[in-house]
Amino acid sequence: MDHVIAHGFRRPPYIAPEVLRRKPYTEKSDIYSLGIIINTIISGKLPFEDRSFDRFLMIEICRDRKRPEIRDEIPSVLKDLIQKCWDEIPENRPSILDIIDVLTSEELYFKMINLQLDLSALPSSSASTKYKKQLLDVPDSSELEPIQIATDEIEID
Repeated sequence: MDHVIAHGFRRPPYIAPEVLRRKPYTEKSDIYSLGIIINTIISGKLPFEDRSFDRFLMIEICRDRKRPEIRDEIPSVLKDLIQKCWDEIPENRPSILDIIDVLTSEELYFKMINLQLDLSALPSSSASTKYKKQLLDVPDSSELEPIQIATDEIEID
């Protein structure tokens, strides 16, 4: 694992705490990582971009339950989902079907329609410059159609 992390194939901020502790990698470990990715996309900021990805950060993630910040203006339904994905106990994390339900919910859809995040207001950093150049530009509601995802076709082993 140290070899993999040291050579950049995995980044500690995206790896579930139990995997950092050398416990088995499971589907719930992926759910943790997905929560980090969702937060990265909506924040326009890489997790812990002001920190070195070293053993000290890994200790803070595992022992102190350190997680990236979630922007205040993010709808609470999405904040709650992200925080559930980051739960310290893997069994408490949502399933991929639960995540799809939230991400495709009307509640989130209508809250996101009127939300425009100004990523240019974030502090400058070379690591996130490419993210900050693009605003989360939500089209006018007249341009949007609800998305239907056939969850019965998703196989989970």
